[in-house]
Amino acid sequence: MIPRTKGRRRIGRLLVALTAITSIFLIACGGAEAPTSAPPAAPAEAPAGPAEPAAPAESMDSGSMTDSSSSSSEAMADSSSPSESMEDTPAPTNTPVPTVQPTPRPTEAMVEAARDDVIIVINEEPSIPDPWLSTTLYPNQIVHNVAQPISFFGPDFTDTATAGFTGFEQIEPNKWRLSLREGVQFHNGEPWNAEAAAYTINQLGGNVEYQPYSQVRDAKAEVIDDMTVDFVCTSAAGCPVLPRFGQFHIFVAPGYHQNVSQEERDASAQVIGWGPYVWDEYVRGESITLTANENYIEPQPVDFITQAPSIKDATYIWREEETVRSAMIQTGEADLSWAVSIDQADPINNSEHGKTVKVVSGEVYTINVDTIWHPELQKLEVRQALTHAINCEELALAFFGPESRCSSGPNGIPGTLGVNEDNWQPIYGYDPERAQELLAQANYNPENTIQFWTRAGRYAKDVEITESLITFWQDVGLNVEAQIVEGSVWRDRHLTGPAVTYDEQIDAGASSVDAAAAVPQNDPPRTGASPGLVFFAPGGEYFDFGRQINFYMSCASNRSKNCNAEWHALGQQALASTGEDRRELMTEAYELFSENLLQLPMMEIVSVWGVNKDLEFVNMPGGRRILINTMTWTQ
Repeated sequence: MIPRTKGRRRIGRLLVALTAITSIFLIACGGAEAPTSAPPAAPAEAPAGPAEPAAPAESMDSGSMTDSSSSSSEAMADSSSPSESMEDTPAPTNTPVPTVQPTPRPTEAMVEAARDDVIIVINEEPSIPDPWLSTTLYPNQIVHNVAQPISFFGPDFTDTATAGFTGFEQIEPNKWRLSLREGVQFHNGEPWNAEAAAYTINQLGGNVEYQPYSQVRDAKAEVIDDMTVDFVCTSAAGCPVLPRFGQFHIFVAPGYHQNVSQEERDASAQVIGWGPYVWDEYVRGESITLTANENYIEPQPVDFITQAPSIKDATYIWREEETVRSAMIQTGEADLSWAVSIDQADPINNSEHGKTVKVVSGEVYTINVDTIWHPELQKLEVRQALTHAINCEELALAFFGPESRCSSGPNGIPGTLGVNEDNWQPIYGYDPERAQELLAQANYNPENTIQFWTRAGRYAKDVEITESLITFWQDVGLNVEAQIVEGSVWRDRHLTGPAVTYDEQIDAGASSVDAAAAVPQNDPPRTGASPGLVFFAPGGEYFDFGRQINFYMSCASNRSKNCNAEWHALGQQALASTGEDRRELMTEAYELFSENLLQLPMMEIVSVWGVNKDLEFVNMPGGRRILINTMTWTQ
């Protein structure tokens, strides 16, 4: 625990060795005349400095995508250095900042690589082996190499169709036509066709327990012909940005999924898709291995996201401690390490075997707050006191350096739709005296212990920050107990939400107001106890605040810790909107979320991937997804 002086924490400053090299790319979704990716929006004139993101409808063309047009890599062919490219170009309408411009496999003459395998060390062993039931981390790290969705949001900030699709087209506000690629088959030989695609769409569109359901909600498939299927969204929010929000709608082999029991599938953990890698073996407690799919059909022209693998075998191992993961890169024991904190950059970069790639994630350290079942956390004053008690700026500087900024709300750096430089500034600053006043106003009862749930090694510096938070809260009289647990225990609290009760009430004919009122009258699901405070950092893969609305401001979510009919309605309205309306409503939702402290915000996570110096690796938007087929050995 960090020592304190005169009742106030004096945290040592860390020197930051890594400077981000940033360039600006455009967010786009859907689009005509691109075989595997949606075209970037044209830049709009804006004043210098950070700007808000373009709303999806402004960059969306509902024309179909064919195999005769340019790919996303071509769209960036003339880009120069960040300073040169910005000099004569108006500032774009969004500011996500990947650090590289990805290209497919090098076209120049290459020496044959000395290796065709890779060892990847991640932070934890998967605890839920079904990618439909797990949280988004497991698909991002492993499964997306084996079974894939409609599209991925790539480093060029366009939505790129995966190899199972030749394109996607929005033909009605809530209907998307998906064109499937002929010749593709699942790894077990099952055919990939419209009926197979319909199976996944229908399954994920009708079961609240499946995690992807929270992002798209009610949906069904309509088969048009053998290689064409319509994805029809039937919920009130619809799916105006389906390619972006469907990144976890993972298509699996229907025969295998139907004919093998959940218990058998969980026991083997095998996932069968049509992606560039095939599931090989899971040795529990040790490793997961994948091997290149020899029957993978590489879309033409070659695109960065969908290129055929050059690496044949991939082995995943796991180590909780980030210093251990860092050391494995430094010694050459591993080739890619799940994100480690910025203070590991120098040791890795100065080692014989390692280099670093900056994580561009949009992740903000956040605490999800049970406003439904906990008697103290239901009170806004208590949530304000919890926030005022935290010296966020000193924590950010100590653990992540001067690049890390404290935020007003949950995930989403400026440039995320709904988040800008004005509303991103902290609202409830460090003020322990004010925290004590608020507790008195709220008639706070310290006998109602608040449990704080976290994991070790899930995020950079998570345990150290937990220790600091507990001391801050104790200093103002808050009774918070830290529970540092393994992943499955943490997930039981993370996935405790209002969805089951709310949906049952709606299905029985209740109004949204009555359904929301029924939620706190029922025991919390899974554990039967309040989840209290859940420490995490929500993903930023979409660069659209709608991701957080779906998961964390919805009565129909099994992750949300709040259920207010008025807030729920605003969220659904924002999700259904497009164009300038979407920007305005997402901004309104973000500000409501932040002002009411539905999650307690802290600081940006500044971290790096540890990478073998001879391995080409590109950070994906959100800083979580590992696509092995995009990696190449340079030696």
